[in-house]
Order: sequence, then C-alpha cells, then structure tokens
Amino acid sequence: MSINVVWWESSITDHQIHTLKELSLVESINLSVFALSNETIDRKRQGWTPSDLSLINGKILGRYPFSFITRTLYKEKYSVNIFGGPFDSWLISFALFLSIIMGRKTYILTEPFSPISAGLLKDSKFDYYPIIRILRAFKHRILWWIIKNRITGIFAVSKLAVSQLIKFDVNRKKIFPFGYFVPSTNNVPSVSSDKKNAELNLIFVGSINRRKGIDIAVTAVDKLCKMGRSISLDLYGPGNIDTLDLPKHGVFYKGMIPFGCSQDVIKDYDCLILPSRFDGWGVVVNEALLVGVPVICSSQVGASVLIDRWGSGATFDVNVSESLIKIFDDLIDNQSDRIKEWQLKSRFVKNIITPNVGAQYIADIIFDRLDKETNVICATYQ
Repeated sequence: MSINVVWWESSITDHQIHTLKELSLVESINLSVFALSNETIDRKRQGWTPSDLSLINGKILGRYPFSFITRTLYKEKYSVNIFGGPFDSWLISFALFLSIIMGRKTYILTEPFSPISAGLLKDSKFDYYPIIRILRAFKHRILWWIIKNRITGIFAVSKLAVSQLIKFDVNRKKIFPFGYFVPSTNNVPSVSSDKKNAELNLIFVGSINRRKGIDIAVTAVDKLCKMGRSISLDLYGPGNIDTLDLPKHGVFYKGMIPFGCSQDVIKDYDCLILPSRFDGWGVVVNEALLVGVPVICSSQVGASVLIDRWGSGATFDVNVSESLIKIFDDLIDNQSDRIKEWQLKSRFVKNIITPNVGAQYIADIIFDRLDKETNVICATYQ
C-alpha cells in the first residue's frame, strides 16, 4: 500500500531538503513538498544558498496560495500532511488548521520555542526585555491547547521541545523525538590552510551574537591565555565582530566559510565549540561529528543530546561561568587521550545522523511500525 505524503514548509533549507530527498525514495511513499520559498533573508545573510527543490518534487506556492492550499487539502483526502514549523508563517498556520478542520491525518515538525529574548541572527535593544519570552511562551501555550487533541503526531526537535510539549499536556504517545540530518560532504577541496600551533585549537561556526554565546567562549579562552595556557579559537560567521572586543591573543575572526564547505574547514581543528544560550538544534554539531571532530557545546543546544548520549564531546552549563574554562583546561592537560576517546565514541553517532536514517524514521511513524523501545533515534533524542 502506498501513501501520499504532503510536506508543507514556510521555507525549505538544507536542514530538511536532504532528509526529504531520502523520504521521497522510500518505497510506498509518494512525496510532494510545498513551500513559500527555498531561501530566507536571514539564512542568506549567513551565506546559505537557495535549496534545489527539484531534488524533492518541490513547488513554491505562487499566486493565490490560499486557494491552492484549500484545493490540495480537499483533493488529498487520504494523504498524510506534515507541517514544518507551522507557527512561523500565517499561511502555513492556515494550512495546518484547515487540515485539522478537514479531518486529515496531520503531523507537525517543530523546534522548541526560545526561552530567552535574544534574537537568532543579530542582537537588538529588545534582547534583554523579559516580555519577549513571556509573550512567546503564552502564544505557544494557546496554540498547543487548541490543536493538541486534533493532530496525529509531532516530530519534536530536541529534548527541550519534548519537555515543552509535555508541559503543555500533549499526549506523550503523539510525541516523536527528532533532530536534523545533513549528509557528509566528500571530496570538497580544502579551503583552510592555516597551520594550527596551539595545544588546543578550537573553531566556532555561526552567527556572531549574544544568543550564540560567543562572548562566553571568548572570555574563557582569554582567561586561559592570560594564565599562559596554549589555546586558540577561530571564529567563522556573519555578525558585528566589533561588539566582542576581541583580546589580543588566542581569538581570531576568520570571516565567512563558503556555503557547503563547513565540514572541510572544521576537520582541521581539535574541537568545535557551540556555547549558545539557546539553539533549537545546531546543525553545525552534525557537520563536526560527520568529519570526526568532537564537540563542546552548552546544554542549551538541541544537538547536545548527541554529545550527552554517546560521549562524543562535552557539554556545559552556560550559567556557570567557570564550567567552560574547566573543560578547556582539562582538555589541554589530557588532549591526546581525551580527543581520541571522543573521536572513537563519535563513530557510532556518524551513522545515526545521516538523512536516510531520519527519512526511514519518518516512514516508520507514518506506517505505524515504529518501536519506541528499540529505535535508536528515540533512544538518542528523548
């Protein structure tokens, strides 16, 4: 028996497209993808390029989208509808509620909402206003109260998303822990040629702002350098680097990495550092693990589950100022043994963060053949 699966997104990016491509190859699934765009202004600022929708039978919603959505949902009476991040767009929210009203089989893929005020890609004067996070939590509580009993299931990206849904009294049987999946980029010409001379060479890849917590890492490296420790941190990504007041030694801004080349740059370092105050997932963690580079990230990063569960790095509490310094200091003293240990443990992780694994997981849920007790994604992301 084949099933028609209709995937709705406000914007298709590389977070989803590779998994969707693999889902389209799963036997007995006929996949159609509809999106408002294949790029966003924010992702474009980060150097991302538009996703190739031809890989997934994708279509951009053009003129008269409300009419198209209504006709599609009416026609696809027996299809499975999956809505990615539906609360990010009024149009996709409309499609979600219409699917529910029409009694269609309806799933949602959602990241956790941010419990802090700071913005995703840039800082603003509103970052310290608690009313921002209070209103955000109130909005999500109301939305989930409306739909929680009328949807088929939820793909919850990260442990925080799972806990938020449980807090909103969503039936646990409807919650399926999930993450993001990206492929390994093989045979990419090297774009990193700097010789690394410190005992511990770290890399950060992401937006340079408060939410990403880069100031936490910079402060830790600066303190250790002043203590005479051999440590180096290279920063890659968009943002106003002048706001960081970089120290004279140990921390260097390297600019932007060409799109698609992150893995090739990361592989030249000892560890990736992602000290975010909040990160729904953090795909750069996947990028590092795929090339065997351990990760040190905050416990507020969604992908920290990969580190905690399989020991492929270390996590720390962003609210404990000395915790990251201690990790760096211990790593300098025991670098060779510790890095090798983390690399060995990361080998298994590489096999469960590929797009085909995510696609098969989705298919198993759709066909109601998932065993939560034995499934490796459930065991990792829950």
